[in-house]
Amino acid sequence: MLALNAIDERQAVIETGEREELGEYLDAVLTEAGVDVTALTAGRSPHRSELTDAWRDW
Repeated sequence: MLALNAIDERQAVIETGEREELGEYLDAVLTEAGVDVTALTAGRSPHRSELTDAWRDW
């Protein structure tokens, strides 16, 4: 997430639709790796799609 922040800071290339797609991709990768994203986000944010919000600048 921090690397994506740096890229967007330099070039402002991440659009809203792409942000949503990246979030879905990260969710899928974590799920495929065996991470229980629902449990990971429980009590931290209202929805699993907000998993990266604490680190995301774009």
